[in-house]
Amino acid sequence: DIALNKNIRNDLKVRMLAGIGNIDMQDCNLEGFEFEMLAGEVRINMKNSSVPILEFKALAGEAEIDLSGKWENDLNAEIKGGVGELTLKLPADVGIKMNITGGLGDVDARGFDKHNKVYTNELYGKTKVSLYIDISGGIGNVNIRMVD
Repeated sequence: DIALNKNIRNDLKVRMLAGIGNIDMQDCNLEGFEFEMLAGEVRINMKNSSVPILEFKALAGEAEIDLSGKWENDLNAEIKGGVGELTLKLPADVGIKMNITGGLGDVDARGFDKHNKVYTNELYGKTKVSLYIDISGGIGNVNIRMVD
């Protein structure tokens, strides 16, 4: 267990070789977050964190990343996966633009308009802040969920 001071803006980097991880950073004051995993299963809760920069890389495994909640600033996220499944929870009240590219697997992004490999929600370009997310993968499914 690691506790972060919520009054100080933190920059956090986590590297996990293999295993099961549960990272709860809800309401944390984050400047940036970088996560790398070779193989395993991870759940990352970043609800209400307003992290401006996110980098996620996984060679194999399953990942759930919760970016829902209130946003005070834009997000620039890069998510790279090899083999496995990704579930991304996003706020329903923020403009979102995603580029989803990669190999084999399905993309389930209900509530998003798709133009080639670009997905946008109906609020994109209409809200004070926006989430910009680049997702690239190898083999596996990408599940996008909008959360109130």
